[in-house]
Amino acid sequence: MCHFFLLYVLKFLFRSEMMSLELKDISPFLILLLAYGCSASCSVGCLNGQCDTTTGYCTCRDGYYNARCSYKCGEGCSNGRCDSTTGYCTCRDGYYNARCSCKCGEGCSNGQCDQTSGYCTCKDGYYNARCSYNCSEGCSNGRCDQTSGYCTCKDGYYNTRCSFKCGEGCSNGRCDQTSGYCTCKDGYYNARCSYKCGEGCSNGRCDTTTGYCTCKDGYYNARCSYKCGEGCSNGRCDTTTGYCTCKDGYYNARCSYKCGEGCSNGRCDTTTGYCTCKDGYYGSRCSHKCGEGCSNGQCDTTTGYCTCKDGYFGTKCSWNLATEIVIYLT
Repeated sequence: MCHFFLLYVLKFLFRSEMMSLELKDISPFLILLLAYGCSASCSVGCLNGQCDTTTGYCTCRDGYYNARCSYKCGEGCSNGRCDSTTGYCTCRDGYYNARCSCKCGEGCSNGQCDQTSGYCTCKDGYYNARCSYNCSEGCSNGRCDQTSGYCTCKDGYYNTRCSFKCGEGCSNGRCDQTSGYCTCKDGYYNARCSYKCGEGCSNGRCDTTTGYCTCKDGYYNARCSYKCGEGCSNGRCDTTTGYCTCKDGYYNARCSYKCGEGCSNGRCDTTTGYCTCKDGYYGSRCSHKCGEGCSNGQCDTTTGYCTCKDGYFGTKCSWNLATEIVIYLT
């Protein structure tokens, strides 16, 4: 077939409109066609590089298989050879399946396994049918049941495969090897002693079941995990609710809000935050500044309305006449 292709190309090159080409101009095409045109379709696995010019079928050299010898035998085939039709072969040590393309599990004793299934006898530290899983780090002596992976735990681990660590709060680092339950050392709580007592617990201790504790100054709630508001007098508050008496400048039940910056003398009602405004501020909590155009910088402390100085207008004297004219003209 490729010979007909070669003749077709030569005919194309020597058409009347290309007769002016010299031999040197077309010689590269001829060299490529003659060198590769009739052999490029043969597989690298064909014996002596030869194949049927129509189908590409050929006789395989060692290490290849299928009709065109285009597939390599499995890397585990003995002597690198396989059946040239199916690719099946006899496996060398360490490989399995029909074409010996799979490696035996890393845990197989002596690196060998059944050449059909891959099943093997495990060396210490591995389990499952192909010995491809490691025993857990918590298994005593690094050994486990080769079928299930179950093992006896060394200190500090629990569950059937000893894959979980005991809680960091377990006394002496030990726990029940089935449930993980343990006796807590100071500062920890819950069945597995995995939670720390609240930072506000007196002496760092708490009930080992609930985590409840007596709070030191400055903390509140059942586990003493919340800090009293920054505005609480002397930093103290009710250890249940967090409510406290506010020092100057703070308000609400837990004294966690600051009075408005415009409050006279920085003080406000400790419940609502309402206050008397100093000059230049308005609103119930004196948190808004009077408009920049207010005469003498003063305004109504409730509405913010004021008398405007020259060049300003609006109920709060916040609009500059010159600026508005420029904007209008542009």
